Amino acid sequence: IITLPGKKLKLVQQELLINKWIDVLSKQLLPYTLIGRYDFAGRRKWYEINLEDGKEYSWGSEPAASILTQKNFIPQEYSIYTSKKPSEVVKDLKLTPSADGALKVYQKFWSDASMEKYAPTVDPLLVYAELIASKDSRNIEIATEIKEKFLHGKF
Repeated sequence: IITLPGKKLKLVQQELLINKWIDVLSKQLLPYTLIGRYDFAGRRKWYEINLEDGKEYSWGSEPAASILTQKNFIPQEYSIYTSKKPSEVVKDLKLTPSADGALKVYQKFWSDASMEKYAPTVDPLLVYAELIASKDSRNIEIATEIKEKFLHGKF
């Protein structure tokens, strides 16, 4: 961080910081906050689950990328962040617990209401980090778009 005229602060080496955040997120934070893996009950599609208010549940990773970019990006892996208990998640969202389910539900690890700005998705920085951490080429491509659209000049 450097100080600019007028006592403004500027973050330098943003890429290095974001890359470290991605590493910590994928290796430590996500495994620690994982509530469980699930399947959508009754062959429901992810977009049939209404998370509009963003207060109880927020989309992450691929569904969030699809929503943020408004592209025909079809998610294959899903993530939702919540502050609810596992039993409430299953009941509210009509999910089926599954050891290899495509939907990962994580405990929210923030308390700042400003993270709800992008409801029904989490903050684009978290979406970007999840997509890059997946190491999937199609996710990296859409992550680049999210970075350009939402993160350029944010820091």
